[in-house]
Amino acid sequence: MSSEEHVRKQLGAFALGQLAPGEAAAVQAHLDGCPECWTEAAELSRVAALLPLADPDRLDIAPTPPEGLLDRVFERIQEERAVERRRRHRAWTARVGLGVAAALIAVVVVLAPFDSSGEVVTLAAPAGITGEITLHAWETSQYVELQTQGLPVGDMFAMWVKDRETGERVPCGTFRVTPGRIHIALYSSVPRDRAAEVGVSTLDGEVVMKAPLPPVGD
Repeated sequence: MSSEEHVRKQLGAFALGQLAPGEAAAVQAHLDGCPECWTEAAELSRVAALLPLADPDRLDIAPTPPEGLLDRVFERIQEERAVERRRRHRAWTARVGLGVAAALIAVVVVLAPFDSSGEVVTLAAPAGITGEITLHAWETSQYVELQTQGLPVGDMFAMWVKDRETGERVPCGTFRVTPGRIHIALYSSVPRDRAAEVGVSTLDGEVVMKAPLPPVGD
């Protein structure tokens, strides 16, 4: 069994914060060098952050998917796979297979609940790049808004929150840069009182911009 196969079996527990410290550190070390596993962990973390919102008692009837939804999903998957195959000709994205993830990210960006309130943090970034984070805390998680400009158009980046208790950089999700100033929101499974740092990295794990977060109550 390869290390990647082994880590993928642990990603669910990692997203839920159920791994022992040693196991979590090993998974984090693998994620820092594996874009594909990083992306998968980011998607799982986003789902884990939404679990507290589930309330089965409020569902009067079982939800029925819209007619033709399955066909549209498969069509979108095929379109994204075709786009990704062309992108693989670029050297730095040769190993990145993010077709389906890109489609999911687009949905999250459209539906993200932007809000004018929240804790605002300015990210330290290289010249020519700006970044501002707004944190919206819930009881057991938070959603993180990012406004940024100056990143290379068309490239993919990952947003993360560092857990103060474990020292892990927990993925929030990934996004593709579009022209001009972009504004996105992603969910984090790390609650505000445990968040020590927030940042943006390349899919290879190289930190592009970040900012420390003060302990809650300071």
